[in-house]
Amino acid sequence: MGVKDSTASLLFLSQGFLLGIMGGLLGVALGLLLALSFTFFALNLDGTPVVALNISYPFIIFSALVAVLSATLAALVPAGKSSRLPPWRSSEMANIIDLKGVSKIYGINVKNPSALRCGPGL
Repeated sequence: MGVKDSTASLLFLSQGFLLGIMGGLLGVALGLLLALSFTFFALNLDGTPVVALNISYPFIIFSALVAVLSATLAALVPAGKSSRLPPWRSSEMANIIDLKGVSKIYGINVKNPSALRCGPGL
């Protein structure tokens, strides 16, 4: 397929890292939005918030870093597996997994998905 093992592993790791960054940013944004909305909508009878908002920036940064680190560490497993698979095997597995997914969606009973290979030259 033209991709070296180290490049394929690096792709998986970089995808995990970028997903961690996006997930961390989205999680922080949604968490702050929820906390702020809670102080505006959950009020005592005198108009003060039920729970005072105390934003800890070190904790927010720590939470975002945990999201990035966990996503990157979770990407290590597929990165390691991709580096050990020959290119023809990885594309064959993608076709088999795709057939299993299609069979579940459309209710087709596929007993031997490797017999239903699809793609160029198969």
